[in-house]
Amino acid sequence: MIEAYSATSGKTREIAHDRDGQQAGDPVLAAKVSIAVRQVEHPPLRLILGADAVERVRAKLTQVREDLEAWESTSVSTA
Repeated sequence: MIEAYSATSGKTREIAHDRDGQQAGDPVLAAKVSIAVRQVEHPPLRLILGADAVERVRAKLTQVREDLEAWESTSVSTA
């Protein structure tokens, strides 16, 4: 740990430490799903576990879709 970073990354480290073991969800169930998904013929490229994670991914996809639509003509004009 570097003292000069105690106000920035040090705070992040403290938050992670304080929240350790208090995360939502069941790690045993997550492990079981992670193992089971390896057995399917076409496993997902990204496995999203937990309602909070699903919500965050949906929000990110919405943001990306909006950016894509807003800038599509500019994007394709570079071809």
